[in-house]
Amino acid sequence: MKQYRKLIPLAIYPYVFLPWVALFLLTPFHFGKAQGGAGTFQIVVGILFVLFQILTLGCVIWHSACVARGVLASGQASKANLMVKCCHIPLIALHILVGIFWPLFSVWGIGFLVVSLVVGAMTLVMSGLAAVGCAVRLKRDGVLSGRRAVLTAIGAFVPVFDWIVAGIYRKRSLGQNGGFR
Repeated sequence: MKQYRKLIPLAIYPYVFLPWVALFLLTPFHFGKAQGGAGTFQIVVGILFVLFQILTLGCVIWHSACVARGVLASGQASKANLMVKCCHIPLIALHILVGIFWPLFSVWGIGFLVVSLVVGAMTLVMSGLAAVGCAVRLKRDGVLSGRRAVLTAIGAFVPVFDWIVAGIYRKRSLGQNGGFR
């Protein structure tokens, strides 16, 4: 399980991100209003948000580089990719609910919809970056052809198709080293 630690920030990314945004959006009514600007709490929340963004992006890039170099076997890389996708299932359900009910939220509903879309897009991009490393590893192991590796790497950035790509990676890598069920 040690090899999967680098993906923990990516797995919890959307769940940590949404409360920070809510705190940042709701604090002007409680803390910064008296000073006429942003309060200290908002500044601290903003700094923590930026630091977590940098940490998560760094971990994803580091993981992809390690996978592409061969630190993880293709089976382990595909399993990690699928585990991250499974961690994001409740967030996808939340996005669907927000999309269905956003007209009922009045003016604040538009802000929550935009935040939800931004979080979903950033999560998709970061999990797609992790999947690119997996595509490179599977190509180097000879499991995927060059064309299929490129198509699946591009598909990892397309909503819904990224799940199909994760399934393809996992199915193709089961026969490889580390491809335990």
